[in-house]
Amino acid sequence: MDRQGPLAALEWTFSGVQTGTYHGRAPTGLAFTGKGVAFMELTDNWKIRSVIDYYDSAPVKAQLTKD
Repeated sequence: MDRQGPLAALEWTFSGVQTGTYHGRAPTGLAFTGKGVAFMELTDNWKIRSVIDYYDSAPVKAQLTKD
């Protein structure tokens, strides 16, 4: 990334219930949670110019494949 302004980062948590297909598996109705991080480039007046999000899908997949 060619940095042009101030940078910021934050950690976030997401949750939901699988009501659609996930990695080829039919809906399970199981609840899941996960964590991620967002890296943001800001403009000089602190508005978001760009965001890149990362999260680890392995814990989510493990929660949705319980037998």
